[in-house]
Amino acid sequence: MLSNTLSRIDKDIVCPVKPNSIRGDVRAGYLISGDNSDSNICTVTFVLTIDLKGSIPTWAINRLMTSQPMILERAKRILETSVSNGIIVNPLKLVDEAELPPISEISEFDEPNSESKRIDTASPILTSDIQSDHEDIIRISEGDKLESFKSMSISLNLSVQDEIKEALFVKIDFNKIVLDYGVSNIGNWQFIGFEKEIVIMRKEFENNVYGFLGMGVIHSPPKKVFEILRNPQNRFVYDNMLKHLNVFHEFNNEMYLIEMQHEHNQCFLKQSRQTCLLVSEFSFANKYAIVSKSIEHDLCPLNENMKRLNVQKGGWIIEPRDKNGKTYSKIYYLIVIEIQDAPQFVINHVGKRQPLSIAFLRDFIHQTC
Repeated sequence: MLSNTLSRIDKDIVCPVKPNSIRGDVRAGYLISGDNSDSNICTVTFVLTIDLKGSIPTWAINRLMTSQPMILERAKRILETSVSNGIIVNPLKLVDEAELPPISEISEFDEPNSESKRIDTASPILTSDIQSDHEDIIRISEGDKLESFKSMSISLNLSVQDEIKEALFVKIDFNKIVLDYGVSNIGNWQFIGFEKEIVIMRKEFENNVYGFLGMGVIHSPPKKVFEILRNPQNRFVYDNMLKHLNVFHEFNNEMYLIEMQHEHNQCFLKQSRQTCLLVSEFSFANKYAIVSKSIEHDLCPLNENMKRLNVQKGGWIIEPRDKNGKTYSKIYYLIVIEIQDAPQFVINHVGKRQPLSIAFLRDFIHQTC
């Protein structure tokens, strides 16, 4: 199974270069060989050579070199999960239409529009050329180009949607809900509840990293839902743990940097966390994505009275769902975070509370719109 970029003449006809884009040359392929001793085992080799063209920052090249080989690991998890659940893998339709359908292909989303502005700012254009001490947090500093952030945002959007697609392969049994969070199941999504008409899932990673996913439907058009979500101040509507929010830099109308502070009170235990995020928006036709990731920035210094929360990736995916002549919104909400020095009951509370953001957003929209 091999692939290659088309010849110069052919590709300009069937796949013209997008404005403000640079064409890269790619040669890639899979080599699949069976195991003579076991028909259920095969060896897969993935090879990729690419000429990225243009000026690409070092951090972007390094991330590409490490993320592309991991395609096999993601495919392995998805295939093994689907086989164990007795599901025949069909990438065009992961679940029945009666359930929550799969998200759209990433290729359908446009890049952020750098021409429009959300607010005026005298701050310089920023970059991520300096690596952070923490491998999952990007250090932001002055210099370089806006295109670096576009590339980072596109990669983040892909990663968020890949994680959601993986979760959709899990067979949901409403009669079998995981309640024992002490049982380690690292690397696999688990169905942990159905509350307020929201499917709630959880995944445990290595090194105190947890993923939480909510899936539901809002009876409003996708564009209306998107317009509410893209206003940062509306986060207070669906996130009752949020106590402070500040947009401290805007690149354009679809990409900005934000600082937030969350507070959790339970069983006489009060914990406060601070996070600084890169937030990016994508849209295509009637489908939308808002994704985010932790960053470090001099304008977002560490609060000495709080611990820094590392959001490795997160976001909202909004898609249309046509029913009875009306268009509703299919909503996916994902957050993958590193939670250090927190008791298990706090993690469990966050694990349920974050996916229920969809329900709180739905209630707000139905009451006000």
